[in-house]
Parts: sequence; structure tokens; C-alpha cells
Amino acid sequence: MLNGCPRAGFVKMKINLKFGMLNMNLEALTEFDETEIIVGFFNLMGYARWSEGKPPRDILNLASALLNRAGRAIAGSDGVLVKAIGDAGLFVFPADNPERAVLALEEIKRDCDSWLSECGYPDIMSVTIQVGSVAVGRVGPPEDERLDVYGATVNRAAMMQGRAFSVGETLYDRLQSKSKSRFTRFNDDEFILSD
Repeated sequence: MLNGCPRAGFVKMKINLKFGMLNMNLEALTEFDETEIIVGFFNLMGYARWSEGKPPRDILNLASALLNRAGRAIAGSDGVLVKAIGDAGLFVFPADNPERAVLALEEIKRDCDSWLSECGYPDIMSVTIQVGSVAVGRVGPPEDERLDVYGATVNRAAMMQGRAFSVGETLYDRLQSKSKSRFTRFNDDEFILSD
């Protein structure tokens, strides 16, 4: 337990997404498909430093509860938590409504940051988002294939440098003017949410 934040169990979810005009049941996917989606990552800032000297069970409890909380919220907003490793998660959203995805992810970040603070975690969750073409498919041993996404869009999202909430330039360009006004250019390819 981390300051009264109990371990949350994982919830299995049936995954159905609409990717623009392509209606794809991701659980039934057997071939690789290429499609345009919103893809991004969340991770905890300061996680390695925080976990030093902590019992492994405390580290697992925090990660489990975070991934449960973020995963349920992403699924509830028409997204999918594709995979998790440690304190980080890879997620996807349909590309046809970038405004909705960004607003949902902002709310998820606010909720997780507040929860982390209540748990005594000393930092925040970072969110990075891109949009573009990816290959979607199931990978792994035949008896344990899992949904995954690959491509330059995924790599760009993983390498973004903004600390709190960042969107790639291609996604920024698709946002409405009102939403754009809340972001500031961070570097050549990235915009960060203004405080």
C-alpha cells in the first residue's frame, strides 16, 4: 500500500474501436493492417528515483493501480490501452476525432495527477500524443498473441520531450482554434499544454 492507495485489480475489456471509416474489432484481428490512429504514451515522471529503496510490492501496487485507473478511463473514452511496462502505457484512439481524444486525455491526466498526489507520489504523469499511420496487429507466440502497434508515429510519440502534456505538430494542426490556443510550441515538432 502507498499511503492508503490499495492495489487495484486489472479489468478485462472487450476491445472495439472505429478507426475513421474502418470498423475494426481488434480482438478478432489476425492480419496486420495499416491505418491512421492517434497513438501516445503516459508515464510517471520521477518513477525510477521514487522506486529506489521501495519494496517491490509497493512498486507493483502503484503501477497496478495506475494502469487500472488510466486503462479504464482510456477505454471509457473510446481508446485502448495497448500495453504497459512498469509505470508507462501505450494507448491508441480513433483518428477521426482528435479534439475528443485530447480532451479525454487531459481529463485522464488531471485525474491521475490528483490521485498520485493523494497517494503521496512526488511527481506527475506525462502524456505524449501523435497521429499518423501505424501497422496494427497481433504479435507474440501463437498461444499468446497480443494487440500491438508499430511505425514511425509510435516512435515519434515515444521520443517526445515535453514533461507534462505534449501533442505532435500533425495532431496540433487538426485541433480546433480554441484548443490550439491552449498549447505553446515546445520544439520543431511538439506543442505543450500551457499551464
